[in-house]
Amino acid sequence: MIYKIGSQHDGMTVREYLRSVLGLSRTAVTRLKKRERGILLCGKHVTVRAVLRDGDTLELDEADGEDEVNEFIVPVDLPFRVLYEDDNIIAVDKPAGMPTHPSRGHIDDTLANAAAFHFAERGQPFVFRAINRLDNGTSGVVLLAKNKHAAYRLSRGISPSGGHDVKIKKEYFAVLRGIINPAEPLRGVSYITESPVPDDGSLRYVGVGDAGGRSGLRRSYGIVDAPIRRAQPSIILREVSFTPDAYDAVTEFSVEAVLENKFGPMTVVRAFPQTGRTHQLRVHFAYIGCPIAGDTLYGQFASDECQPIARQALHCAAMTVGELRIEAPIPEDIKLLLETGSKKYE
Repeated sequence: MIYKIGSQHDGMTVREYLRSVLGLSRTAVTRLKKRERGILLCGKHVTVRAVLRDGDTLELDEADGEDEVNEFIVPVDLPFRVLYEDDNIIAVDKPAGMPTHPSRGHIDDTLANAAAFHFAERGQPFVFRAINRLDNGTSGVVLLAKNKHAAYRLSRGISPSGGHDVKIKKEYFAVLRGIINPAEPLRGVSYITESPVPDDGSLRYVGVGDAGGRSGLRRSYGIVDAPIRRAQPSIILREVSFTPDAYDAVTEFSVEAVLENKFGPMTVVRAFPQTGRTHQLRVHFAYIGCPIAGDTLYGQFASDECQPIARQALHCAAMTVGELRIEAPIPEDIKLLLETGSKKYE
């Protein structure tokens, strides 16, 4: 990774820059010192005592080593569609039905196994560092860091309490069962009608107003600001709760269309989670009375026969990392679900 030194860092030592500016740990700095081309200043190998000057280029060898590879993640030839890759990150399109991480019962069928195979075929050591995780039944963009420092910076960007070195935003495409009714007041939920979403994807927070009937949904935007906690005694289920033990959770969304098919009305939305709680979108849409289609965990239909799709119709359609936008096309099963419904209005 190459860093351009600016005037604000002129006079710093390499050690100071690595520790205070880049936030590297002592262990990470030691690792760089031991590598033949670990620290290059303007193309020349230097020690951490070297002084930086405005306009210098500092190059760090942050690639993973063989000793860092997790031997318990078995390389398996599984679908691994690369959406974007550079020296620090790789973004892939995770298919529905594939877990992100290995766990009990999922040892060799995960995205981690697919990534291990992908890099083994290249002859490159690779440590699996997922910056975001999608549920088994959710498809779409998953971002992986290719080195420890990239993982550190990206994780800080995602965390609301972290720094802002890299700003990361996620956009989901979902099909909900039922029609969202802005006229029904619900704690923590607000709507905006006949008002476009700003270019940055954010929504203004307003009180619930006149929905204007069904036609009001033609240009409807909303925000769910409802804390989430674990639903006792389950270790899997989550629920909305306005109690001290719940964690803040905020979801912004826009209504794209309403469809009708044999399973009843369905609402197509784009969702922009502002926090990253477990099952957040699934819990929030169920809370407003429109669970995600195919979601047997939070929907009112537990039987697969009552579902219009074999998994939750939730897809991480895009992710922005700073100025970079990465997109994953809508998968065929969700496309088919949309095609079977007659469009009522947009």
